[in-house]
Amino acid sequence: MSKEVEFLVKLRDAAQMMADACQELLESKSPTQEPSQPRIPVLDLAQVNALPWKPYEKQPAGAWIFTNNRRPTGSDKLIEAVKGANGKLELGEYKYSLSRDPSKPFLSRWPTKKK
Repeated sequence: MSKEVEFLVKLRDAAQMMADACQELLESKSPTQEPSQPRIPVLDLAQVNALPWKPYEKQPAGAWIFTNNRRPTGSDKLIEAVKGANGKLELGEYKYSLSRDPSKPFLSRWPTKKK
């Protein structure tokens, strides 16, 4: 093999080693995986608004429903969505949140804007 070809082979190998080192450095600096996002179900606003919301006595703009209701209310998907959003979810004209107190199984909703 001529000296010129030998030089080009060594140059190619050196370039490949540098490319491999750069790739390793990039991989070490970037996150290995995207954080997994909870699966939030698709919700129908008409169904959510039709749930048996009870207005708060002193603040009637807000409303609540039980989350442990034995009779089906159709709120299961909404509760799952709020849980998937770490207990708070803005949907349509309302903000939804779960009670932080486990002895009070409520889902609340409050308007996002004043009408």
